[in-house]
Amino acid sequence: MAVQFELPLSDVKKKTLLWVKADDCVISRFNTRKSRNPDDINALAQRIERNGFEVTRALWAYAENHQSPIDNQQSSGESGGTTAFKGGYEVFAGGNRLEAVHLTQYKDNVPIWLHEGFTVEDYARLEQEDNENDEYHVKVSVVDAWREYARLRDEEGWTQERIAQAKGISQKTVSIRLGLHDKIPQEIKNFIPQGIFTEKHSEILLNLEVEVYFSPWLSTESLWLNLAQKAIKDKLSVAQLTKEVTRWRKILEKANSNYEKLPAKAKHYVFPQEGGVEACVEQEYNPRDDFVLLLAKVNVNSQDKVEQAFSTITKRLNEESKALEAYLRRKADAEERERQRREKEQELYELRLRYANLPICGDAFKLLPTLTCEANTIILDPPYFTSVGETNNFVKDKGDWDQELSPIEQEDYYFKLLSLCRERLKDNGTLWCFGTYHNIFAFGQALRKLGFYILNMITWAKPNVKPVNLMNDTKFVPSSEFIIWARKSATISNHCYNFEVIKSLNNGDNLWDVWQLSTERKTEHPTEKPEKLIELIVLACTNKGDIVLDPFLGSGTTAVVSKQLQRVCIGIELDKKWCEAIEHRLDEVNVNFE
Repeated sequence: MAVQFELPLSDVKKKTLLWVKADDCVISRFNTRKSRNPDDINALAQRIERNGFEVTRALWAYAENHQSPIDNQQSSGESGGTTAFKGGYEVFAGGNRLEAVHLTQYKDNVPIWLHEGFTVEDYARLEQEDNENDEYHVKVSVVDAWREYARLRDEEGWTQERIAQAKGISQKTVSIRLGLHDKIPQEIKNFIPQGIFTEKHSEILLNLEVEVYFSPWLSTESLWLNLAQKAIKDKLSVAQLTKEVTRWRKILEKANSNYEKLPAKAKHYVFPQEGGVEACVEQEYNPRDDFVLLLAKVNVNSQDKVEQAFSTITKRLNEESKALEAYLRRKADAEERERQRREKEQELYELRLRYANLPICGDAFKLLPTLTCEANTIILDPPYFTSVGETNNFVKDKGDWDQELSPIEQEDYYFKLLSLCRERLKDNGTLWCFGTYHNIFAFGQALRKLGFYILNMITWAKPNVKPVNLMNDTKFVPSSEFIIWARKSATISNHCYNFEVIKSLNNGDNLWDVWQLSTERKTEHPTEKPEKLIELIVLACTNKGDIVLDPFLGSGTTAVVSKQLQRVCIGIELDKKWCEAIEHRLDEVNVNFE
């Protein structure tokens, strides 16, 4: 160490010009420049190599153990005093030159101004007054200034007022720069030394703050970074960036407003089928979270898009409400249907008690409109209109009710009858119409006009019919009848057909539409049908407890079979004599409903 000369400044303070080794020096923590560009250091080293280390560029330093800033925090006027020197120096101004001289031949002969008796505030102030202001001086980055202010605050414990006084700036500037240091992310700080993005640009960003709950969409840091990148890319002026920040502030205000309008909790409804019954399962969700996720998904960057996202969420809320309302309506409808089903069940029970398969005596055309129940199937064995008195020696005269009618009269009769029966038939019910060639075609015409759909034309072949002497022997022996099986319409396909039951009656196969069944006589009724035939019909299209309607009960075969098979028969018979006979016949059937 060589002393050049001393420069007394006061009774306490003095500066001494020394020549020392670069290795004896370290950069002081009071040196504001925290980042150094290798290119700048190399350029400075080349200048020193050419010109030597000029005394006018001497480093400013204090003895390494001369003044401990940590121990000197009591007042801005406190002197460091003089202590034993350990041989090292802390350079508080001229850090770049110290780094550069290490790369030159002059590293063992470096001029420094040793400051003694100065306060830590003096060091903080003087480092800014260093003579590094000539043509090759690289200005200290404002980001380094922010960092130094933060270090003074955090490590030295200085107040903003103390920093302002030491640096010779306003306390407001200190406050702003500390805020920038604390809040601006490092990625943006890295842009500032490039010169396009300035401290003033950074200060404008502080006017934007994104609520934490928007983090899936935006965070304050991510928005600042996006704006900084845009400012650099588009070379935005401070005024232009201010305009962009204002635009984003309005976007955030709109988003905040809509966020607050949404409920924090709502319910999503699913409607699974459980045991054939629709249930309602509630699932709680947060519409606000969905709103934020939607903002992120569509990358919202305008007020219009914020409003669109809000509309989407409110639409879902409305849809959930409507879905619940629709479910409640369906539930109410189902409950109403169940109520009606129970009423019909009760009605059926009352029918069983009231009629017990007994006939209702009267005219079918008058009684059918009075019935309140709907039948699962209707068996129609009306007049065939074949009785022609003595002129026909094949068919005997059955009575006035069977007198021959013209085709038009027949069709009109069957049309009126089928119209009444249609009103008493369930939507998925079926209807059986008996006839021969005398009337079956009129039946078919009436069925089609009323919209019935014909399922089958059954031929009932009677193998036990004996040949008779026909007039002039000009015909084959009539030994069959026809049965039209029909449902209400072609569109209703869920009519009852007990396929497995039919197969069990026919050795595992379905039945053809030609049935060979012998006639049988248990009464003297002229149009009595065999029980096996009616049994086959009832088994094919009804189940236990179903209603079978027979408007022309005749000898009562339908009532007897229905009781045997535990169906409810509502039978109508015009002739009182046969009503009484049917009752006696039913008394012989000892079957109770389950």
